[in-house]
Amino acid sequence: MANKKTAAELSAEDLFEFPLESSLGFLLRDVGRTVGKALAQRIEPYGASVPIWFLLRLLSENEGLTQREISKRLGIMEPSAVETLRTMEDQGLITRTRNPDDRRKIAVRLTQNGWTLLEQLLPMALQVNELILQAGTPAEVRTMTRILRQLRRDLLA
Repeated sequence: MANKKTAAELSAEDLFEFPLESSLGFLLRDVGRTVGKALAQRIEPYGASVPIWFLLRLLSENEGLTQREISKRLGIMEPSAVETLRTMEDQGLITRTRNPDDRRKIAVRLTQNGWTLLEQLLPMALQVNELILQAGTPAEVRTMTRILRQLRRDLLA
């Protein structure tokens, strides 16, 4: 049995023995994009985008977060978060208010319109989640979830 090469020992020729479609990194990225597209198709008729959906979900669980906290929790750049928040504010989905103790901080909260949209979009998100869960048995899904969480922790370490 041949010894496995370390990542540092791999050459360009080795890439041909490892097609892109077999790359876990590529598959994870591709599945993530596919899930995002499936969600987008369902929520766009309501005037929402995937970034708006994730912000609605985050704010429904964490009222009063700052823009910086939002970008950190969602793993997006602050300018992207600010642009999505501006869109949401223009649509009447959120309010932004300055913290009276620290005027530099702006708390973000859902409006009634934001809560209503969240309730309208939830069934679509659950449909997509149900499709994902059908990919395996409950035990396999739990294992996949555990592995993905561990992978995220390891890659961010």
